[in-house]
Amino acid sequence: RYDVMIEFDDRALVFEVKSAAADEDTDALAGSALRQITEKRYGADTGKPVIAVGLAFRGKECAAAAAVSECGKNN
Repeated sequence: RYDVMIEFDDRALVFEVKSAAADEDTDALAGSALRQITEKRYGADTGKPVIAVGLAFRGKECAAAAAVSECGKNN
């Protein structure tokens, strides 16, 4: 399951949020969160384009990775 989805009339935003351990690379973890959204096809059931956002944080440090996918459109 995705962490957060915001659905609009013409698109959906899907967020996957990860918490990084002290020795983990937040950029790599954000990329991993983004891949999870794509691989598990989160938001595909909406039938709309999906803006996928992977977030990783450690304390106040945050990294993000994003992509636009047409996976929700009639697939």
